[in-house]
Amino acid sequence: MALPNEDQMMMSLLPRTRQATTTLTAAWSAGPSSHDGRPLTIEIEGGRRSILSADLGATTASYLDGSGSPFIIDPETQKGGWLGEARISIGGADYTWQLAAGAQQTVGKPDLSARASLSMAL
Repeated sequence: MALPNEDQMMMSLLPRTRQATTTLTAAWSAGPSSHDGRPLTIEIEGGRRSILSADLGATTASYLDGSGSPFIIDPETQKGGWLGEARISIGGADYTWQLAAGAQQTVGKPDLSARASLSMAL
């Protein structure tokens, strides 16, 4: 998606080391789901994100318009870390509300997130 800004940079990055995420989710529901709706549901998810190799390594990047030579982006050494999220959802036959709050930590302080969503069938 292009943004209306003359200072945009289109870049191409070569692939980097992959990571694996393992989580476990526990859920409680105030009643059974039915065709008419989804009852209040609370979910808690937690787990660990692991780097599949010891060193993330540098990434080679270049501008898509061909200007300039390829250059190297050298990231900090990444380590595995924990992650967690809590979600509350409720809905009817054609909609679902969901509120979520999460945190994850790989280096330094935890990164926090919050999300609100509405899914509708039209």
